Amino acid sequence: MYGRVRKQKNNIFEVIEYFLKDRNIKCIFLSRNFINLSCQIQNIYPWVRIIPLVNIPHTKKSLREILCIIDLSKISRYLSTTNLTFEDLLNVEYPKEYLKELDLVRRYVRDDGIVYFFTPFGYRNFKNIERIILCAKFTEIELIDEYLFKARKKKLVKYKFEGGKFTIEETTSLKKIGKIEEFAKQILNNFNFDIKIDSLFTLYSDFFLVYNNYNKEEIISFARYTWYIPHHFLPCMLAVEENTSRHIKVEDPARFHYAELFAPYINTLNGYVAYREITKVLLEHCIRINTYAIFTTCDANDRSAKHFFTDIFGFRDTGVILKYGTFGGRWSLLVGEKDRIYPRINKFLE
Repeated sequence: MYGRVRKQKNNIFEVIEYFLKDRNIKCIFLSRNFINLSCQIQNIYPWVRIIPLVNIPHTKKSLREILCIIDLSKISRYLSTTNLTFEDLLNVEYPKEYLKELDLVRRYVRDDGIVYFFTPFGYRNFKNIERIILCAKFTEIELIDEYLFKARKKKLVKYKFEGGKFTIEETTSLKKIGKIEEFAKQILNNFNFDIKIDSLFTLYSDFFLVYNNYNKEEIISFARYTWYIPHHFLPCMLAVEENTSRHIKVEDPARFHYAELFAPYINTLNGYVAYREITKVLLEHCIRINTYAIFTTCDANDRSAKHFFTDIFGFRDTGVILKYGTFGGRWSLLVGEKDRIYPRINKFLE
């Protein structure tokens, strides 16, 4: 099907011509590195719609199939540890530009829409690229050649439970994520929760919330699943062990997929019901994307939250107490390893 896409594999204009004529694509996204080509493309193909990956769309997402020309060549290896802190990230480009651009692509495309990603400079390791594309909420990734692959926009989770009383929803809405952050600040007000630091992880995290269907503005519970991808760290990797400057290490991150859950337990009747459901969805999510190990933390003094993860789901208490920058409290680091927790998760999901 794609054998005659182009004679010279990384020739941008041959690729464009193929997708416009043979695939009948009417829209091209250009990352910042290729915006200077927009006038040239428009002169040759005046009917095509050119969208620079700069601003969030204000119109309804309706594009079904598009071509995206983006540079992913500089995505390099994983690091097992870092000496960076949360405050350090506020003074550098973080998250990286390519994550912002992938987020914009997803926002323009309709649900189940297909994106053809053309990377003129190739990429170093497609396994790393695949993980990043999954993180950007695409699925059904198909490698076509060393410069071209396609993916489908992922359908987000949303359903009612508890007799229709509550809804659980996976969200990418910036407005809803902002509400989650405000809610987190409210319930963690004794710990100096900083939204500016917390939002550093938004672009490479999946957000879930539970709300009351009788008052949809009322958040009952929430959770965040943060991916470990190249150039971007898990929050627990930026924390330091108590009374030291040591950072934790992860084993062979290029081979194994790691993630971190942020899901504060809210000790109310509705909070327990919502927490149980949101945990179920998160753990199904972990199985679906083959997470090797999941880190999470709980207040070192909160036995009920620790019990929920260690006794029910088989998480291991590492014995490490972490300090998260200027965020207050002492946080026990728990880890759920695939071989230990997946059998329990499957039993829980029955």
